[in-house]
Amino acid sequence: MKTKMRLLILLGLLAGLGGLVYASTLSDLFFSVIQREDSSHGICVPFIAGYLIWLKLAKIKETKAEFAPALGMMLAAPGMLLFFFSSLFLLSSRGRRAHYRAVRQGRF
Repeated sequence: MKTKMRLLILLGLLAGLGGLVYASTLSDLFFSVIQREDSSHGICVPFIAGYLIWLKLAKIKETKAEFAPALGMMLAAPGMLLFFFSSLFLLSSRGRRAHYRAVRQGRF
């Protein structure tokens, strides 16, 4: 029982410290999401994800962690490639102009 209480206190302290350190970033994120008509539902996403995790918590605890570097790379490689190619596109003058135009129009 003591270890659970200590864990809860530690998690609470870490959450509070994280909120304190990232307060300005989190408030910027919150207000940028709220101001966009298309993504105002984004505020609900962490709560829905937490609820879904809570529903499947028993199954998650039963799951054995495995080392699978090939599967991890299959998931990470497309993301890295998209990041690389998008940065190349933004480096080109046409891509930079399109990006700045989108930002000015409020699409980002």
